[in-house]
Amino acid sequence: MATPKAIVRQTGDNLDYTPGSAVEAGDVVISNDQAGVVQTDLAANELGSIRVRGVVEFKKDASAISAGDPVYWDNDGTEAGGTTGGAATGTVGSGNFFIGRALEAAGTAVNVVDVALNSIGAADANADLTDSTGGTAATTLAAIEGTYTQATLANNFASLAAEQAQIKAALRAAGIIKP
Repeated sequence: MATPKAIVRQTGDNLDYTPGSAVEAGDVVISNDQAGVVQTDLAANELGSIRVRGVVEFKKDASAISAGDPVYWDNDGTEAGGTTGGAATGTVGSGNFFIGRALEAAGTAVNVVDVALNSIGAADANADLTDSTGGTAATTLAAIEGTYTQATLANNFASLAAEQAQIKAALRAAGIIKP
């Protein structure tokens, strides 16, 4: 029997999590660069799980969030009702961590927002992008754009088009696609 190429260990909605200090059900944590919601109270060094996928209702700050917007977790945030100790926000800020996309609009007076946990889109890829030297998303993108000039990209697209033509010709010759 051949060795399998992959073995499913977890479904991916919940992941194993062992906190360094005690956490409570509903706490928002960052594990392996993604947001998670603790499922049950856990003592320090106790194996449990965090939810990393699905729709989660988060307490939010007084920022306005539109449906589809990226949402971030601010560990120091203040809920719209005035309670401190962490809140979801529509604001990118120092220490804020991407948690997902808003499924509904939540105005400044709204205390909660439903978020598709860890769902990512093109805007999110740029929002959290920083270089290893402490630069900002803007400076990192400028560096990337400087590396890929219009001429370089045009050459890359031309090469891809040529490869695509060769693949199509080979598939036609093999009778896999129509001539």
